[in-house]
Amino acid sequence: MAGLARTVLGDVDPSGWGVTLVHEHLVVDWGELQGKPKLRFGFEEGVGRIVERLAAARADGVGGLGECTPIGTGRYADVMVEASRRSGVAIVGATGFFHEGWTPMHPLAKALDVDALTDVYVREITEGMGATTVRAGLIKCATGEGSIPVAEEKLLRATACAHRATNAPIVAHITESMEKEQLDIFESEGVDPSAVCISHVGSGERWQERLLGALRRGANVSVDMITYDFAPDEERIGVVRVAADAGFAGQVMLAHDALVLQSGPEQMFGIGPSDFGYIPRVFVPRLIAAGVDAAAAWAMVRENAQRFLARF
Repeated sequence: MAGLARTVLGDVDPSGWGVTLVHEHLVVDWGELQGKPKLRFGFEEGVGRIVERLAAARADGVGGLGECTPIGTGRYADVMVEASRRSGVAIVGATGFFHEGWTPMHPLAKALDVDALTDVYVREITEGMGATTVRAGLIKCATGEGSIPVAEEKLLRATACAHRATNAPIVAHITESMEKEQLDIFESEGVDPSAVCISHVGSGERWQERLLGALRRGANVSVDMITYDFAPDEERIGVVRVAADAGFAGQVMLAHDALVLQSGPEQMFGIGPSDFGYIPRVFVPRLIAAGVDAAAAWAMVRENAQRFLARF
C-alpha cells in the first residue's frame, strides 16, 4: 500500500481491512439545511443502533468504510469515533459540502470564496472536523442535474485546491450526469483523475458513454446504491460489467450508499437501507455468477477501495 488512510481514530494502513466500502453514511440529517428541527437521538441510543449494523457487517467481512456525509447533513464526528471503537470497523470521515439541487446550500458554502473554502477543507483534514480534533480523510463534493451552477463550481475548485494541499482522495457525487464536467474542472486545477472517485454512476441518458469516458481519463467510479429498491442487483451488475468488460475493473469500487439514522426529506428515497454487509455476502457472489472474474470482483471491495483511500 502506497500510503495510509486517515480514519477517525488516526492514520492506518488499510490493507488489513478486508472488505472496504467507499461510499456509505451512518447518519443523514437534512434538518440544518432545510431550517427544520434536526434529527433527535440520544448519543448512546444512536451509537448503539449504528454499532449493531456495523457489527453485523463486520461478521460479513467489512473492515472499513468511507463515511461520505458532508458538513451540515448529519456529520457527527463523536458518533463516528465511538462507533468505530466499539465495532472495530475503520471509518474515514469527510469534509466538503453538498450541492444545492436538493436542499438550500450550506450558509458557509454560499458565503466563502474558493480560497476560504479551501482553508476550511485543509483545516478539517489536517486538524479536525468542525470544533473537534477528529480529522477528515476524504473530500466530498457534489453536483446536481443538467449543469454545474457557479456555486457548485466554486465547491469543486475548492475541493481540487484542498486535494493539492493534502493529497486527500475526492469522492464526487453526481445526479445522473456531470462526470465529464466535474473532471474538466478538477483537471483544470491540476488534479490527477486517479485521485477522484465518481459515485452513483450508471444511470441517466448515455450512461455507458459517460461511464467509459470517465474511466478512460483515469478516474475511479463507485457502483453503488446497491440494495435500494430503484437499483436492482441486475442493473448494478450490468454497470459493473460494462466497466470490467472494457478493461477498467481496477478502477471500480462498490458501495451501498446505506445509512442507519435519517431525517427528511424521506420522500426522496424513502428510509434508506442499512445492511452494510450485503455486498460481500450477496452482491459479489452474484457478480461472479454473472461472469465477472472472481479476483477482479473481490478487488473492487478490497484492494481498489483501500488503495484509493490510502493517500496520506
